[in-house]
Amino acid sequence: MMCAATAVKRGKKIAVIDHNPKALQKVFVSGGGKCNFTNLSASKEHYISSNPNFCISALKQFSPQDMLDFANKHKIKTYQKTSGQFFCQKSSTFLIDALLEETSSATFFYNTVFKDFNITSNGFIILTNNEKLHCTSLVVSCGGLSYPNLGASSVGYDIAKKSGHKIIPCKPTLVPFNLDPLLMKNLINLQGISLPVEITINKHSIKDDLLFTHFGISGPAVLQSSLYWEKGNHLNINFLPQTDAFSLLKSLKNKSKQKLNTVFKAYFSQNFINYFLPETNSLYLAETSDKKLIEISSKINNWTITPSSTRGYKSAEVTAGGIDTKYISSQTMESKLIKNLYFTGEVLDITGELGGFNLQWAFSSGYVAGKNL
Repeated sequence: MMCAATAVKRGKKIAVIDHNPKALQKVFVSGGGKCNFTNLSASKEHYISSNPNFCISALKQFSPQDMLDFANKHKIKTYQKTSGQFFCQKSSTFLIDALLEETSSATFFYNTVFKDFNITSNGFIILTNNEKLHCTSLVVSCGGLSYPNLGASSVGYDIAKKSGHKIIPCKPTLVPFNLDPLLMKNLINLQGISLPVEITINKHSIKDDLLFTHFGISGPAVLQSSLYWEKGNHLNINFLPQTDAFSLLKSLKNKSKQKLNTVFKAYFSQNFINYFLPETNSLYLAETSDKKLIEISSKINNWTITPSSTRGYKSAEVTAGGIDTKYISSQTMESKLIKNLYFTGEVLDITGELGGFNLQWAFSSGYVAGKNL
């Protein structure tokens, strides 16, 4: 849609093919219906790709500030959930309406399923379930495999493969984890508990909230850690990211006659204590050996688990991997293999962190394609 909006301003005749009955269904559901549409921190450090520098040019050509200016131009009221992380204040429908207004001169083909395409001497022939269309330039902005309930499919990758492009293996990411069913039986009383943690995985450290669920673990810290997770990897979870538990207990040992669980009640619920620290319900701090305190502290500062799997594409916010950017121009989004063929957004091997980075990438890469087709 950003590509179409940019192209029509240049006087281009644009057709948008969408298999949904309405445009921008993914925007509609994102951010709990309020759409985290940008993050002022967007830079290459917040994206994962086999070519980490690829996103730099597009983010410069259409920056987060440009996206904020777009929102202000259309009088969309916004708010920051955390510093730099912008949402629509009322509803994502305001952003959708703005993009529809910007593309009012384009032709839309809704409920139209892309079937195949052929390359001709003067462009492309597009075959759908309803139409045969001819175009001089073709932009593939199909997203990834996430949100299958909205019709996500492999069509973008299929077009890329047919035109000779390599696909970096895809996986669901920004996604919760399943834990072993036997472990989940023991964790049943923790469901619904959310708390700040630090998760360390493959030399990456993420500080944010973790949520215990009926299937395993979720929450922003967990979703973020899935960016770096491969089957068999461990997660090291610190439930007191700002505090060394042993140092805390040691400092209180000679000053307190209270039970150990009293100390931890300042940080955790009783259900959490009953699972992770059951012995503290009967131990007195002053009478507990340093060796035992170290053992107890380790359960808090270094809980190590191995997820059995992710929740898959149905629960993933984005798809990692995608079209190899080696043969895509970072300046224009045009294929280096097929003239006038462009790829934008999630279908490319560019994956942003949680917090508005993926939508900003969609808008930036869409703008660049629209400026050049």
